[in-house]
Amino acid sequence: MYHNKIRALELDPNGYCNAKCWYCPVQYETTVNKTHLSIEKIQEILEFFFEEKQKNLIVSEHFEVIWTSAYNEILLYPHFEQLLELFRMYNFKTPILSHGLNLTSAKVDLIKEYSDVIVSLGLNVPAFTKELWSKRSGFQESHFDKLINNIQYADVALKDSNIDQYIFVNGLTDSNINKYQIQQKLIKSGWTQQEQMEQVFLGKSLFKNFIVIPYGINSRSNNLEEYIIIKDVNVQASACGMEMDHSNDPIFPGVKNKNFGNRMRNWLHIGPNGDTFVCCLDYKHDYVFGNVYENSIDEIWNSQRRIDVLKSALSNFCIHCEFAV
Repeated sequence: MYHNKIRALELDPNGYCNAKCWYCPVQYETTVNKTHLSIEKIQEILEFFFEEKQKNLIVSEHFEVIWTSAYNEILLYPHFEQLLELFRMYNFKTPILSHGLNLTSAKVDLIKEYSDVIVSLGLNVPAFTKELWSKRSGFQESHFDKLINNIQYADVALKDSNIDQYIFVNGLTDSNINKYQIQQKLIKSGWTQQEQMEQVFLGKSLFKNFIVIPYGINSRSNNLEEYIIIKDVNVQASACGMEMDHSNDPIFPGVKNKNFGNRMRNWLHIGPNGDTFVCCLDYKHDYVFGNVYENSIDEIWNSQRRIDVLKSALSNFCIHCEFAV
């Protein structure tokens, strides 16, 4: 059976986001998982990880950080404060990722209060001029001043905290620009690499305590093929990982030192409806191998169904991913 320890958890408490950012694939879904995990179920999950971490059998003793954002807006979770309190109770850490418009002064104060729990605050902001921001985020221009006020408040309120503060100016970066062909809709967004860097410098001038950096967009496993196309289709599935010896691996027995990586073998992803799935880039949850409302996490993790789904993903889904290059 497949006994790799869980070293990382992506737990999406909710499936909501009120933005329609041009670089995000979720806005193009035909069906959206608009639900949320109950706070009782989340406590049950955290208690499991807390207890199993001590045993160092299913969950690694080094397990600590839980991601709570994939394509959701975590600040819209109705039990956000209770969630942070549970993280504190079980001594887990989490980064906060937001588009910034929901980052009210009350939310900033709450984040500051739980600075022992929150390791970083990352904001996806595609532009710092009103017209471009509106065009790229899907919000009306009238909301722009609120966004700026929110970030300015956080910039001052969190400057003496232990929370790392980032602003990601979304676009294509030097590291991935040569992998893509820019399609017509992307050109219509007004993006150029020079313009992206101008927005980075503008963000740095506005916010002194945030680290403002250009941030790349991914192929999302070809789910953005209408917008971006990978030039090199001769890819090897790597499952966003590091070189490891998988010679005794039931997924690919006999294969040594391939970049099949730890995303498949050491991560658990739990969606807002309780589904456990392969990867955050599987945003439509095509590769589901269990549900925490139906089975225990240890049953799901050690199941034959998980092995079968991972095999299928590595042979299909993963070979189309940017990280397979």
